Amino acid sequence: MEYSPVREFTGDLMVAEPRSAFYTLADLLPCSALTEVVAMARGRLSRRGADRCDELWLPDDGVAAGALGPGLLRRITDTMCEVNDRWWRLDIDTFRFKVLRYAPGHYAPAHMDMFPGSMRRKLTLVVQLSDPAVYTGGELEVIGMGEQWSTIPRQFGLAAVFPSWTRHRVTRVVAGERWALTAWAYGPPVR
Repeated sequence: MEYSPVREFTGDLMVAEPRSAFYTLADLLPCSALTEVVAMARGRLSRRGADRCDELWLPDDGVAAGALGPGLLRRITDTMCEVNDRWWRLDIDTFRFKVLRYAPGHYAPAHMDMFPGSMRRKLTLVVQLSDPAVYTGGELEVIGMGEQWSTIPRQFGLAAVFPSWTRHRVTRVVAGERWALTAWAYGPPVR
């Protein structure tokens, strides 16, 4: 896949366990774009369950591009490609996006984004759309082979990238709302 870098590449690779590394990048998107995504998604979310987060898939019909503004989806996909080239070198060719809202009582149990029926998902990217001061709980955590959970730093605008086979979870939100933009990079099925 051909692409050009969109900015200086200055993130941090954090290794939770030998086979569970995640990459963090601050300020992937401008603050104004983060608040615009939340405003666009508010009122358009679907419920996943009584104690699960609400979600909005950003369709391929331009709604996502309109919500994020010109070039911002490209910034996300280019960043995923660059992180992939640097750390994992997986075959990726397609991207999907979803906005998630965790209200009080909502959480995501431990899971992997690559599962039977979705073996094409290779990388997961999560952008923090909420100021961490406006909610409690709702920690994004990843696990390594030693069954030790590591917390992704809570920072407005921080992007975390990890392989989709990495088990992760979001702890129960106690107060406020946690918003996130999630992107997945897909490629040929894993064999």
